[in-house]
Amino acid sequence: MELIFIRVSGDLAADFRGLIANVSTSMGKTAEWTAKAMQDQGRANIARSGRFTGEWIDGLKAVVGNSGRDFTVTVSHSLGPMVRPHEYGATIFGKPLLWIPFDFAFEAKNINAREFPQKLVWVNRRSGRAPILVSVDDKQPKYFGKASVRIPARWHIRDACRGIANLMPGKFYEFMGS
Repeated sequence: MELIFIRVSGDLAADFRGLIANVSTSMGKTAEWTAKAMQDQGRANIARSGRFTGEWIDGLKAVVGNSGRDFTVTVSHSLGPMVRPHEYGATIFGKPLLWIPFDFAFEAKNINAREFPQKLVWVNRRSGRAPILVSVDDKQPKYFGKASVRIPARWHIRDACRGIANLMPGKFYEFMGS
């Protein structure tokens, strides 16, 4: 049986400390780059997908966490469960109907039908068309009823995050070289 002896001399230990520091710094830079890219692309995705403004766009956050040697990037939204139908798609059912404001009924926008300040009357229309709610005061239709509404998946934030995650090794090596 042979024994192999390896003797380490010089500043190899110091070089390893420098290498470990460089790896840690590069990991941190990679995590910061990843978080910024995910947040920027996610917000751009939300902005492109429809009439989303303000908190819908700015509420998407990507945060870097550091626990010892590990870095984590967490992507979340301040509106919580309200964003899920837009990322995954959903069907919303009424009880018994959903009352949706007409585009031309500006005073009914963002107001639930039961909270509308004017008195409303239910009108059944002929030929199986959706019932409507008409204002007694101005005799104008304000809402139409639907049994359900399908919200398609409009956002693709998870796909964007996966794409950015696939770029992380290249970014890490880029930061290691600088």
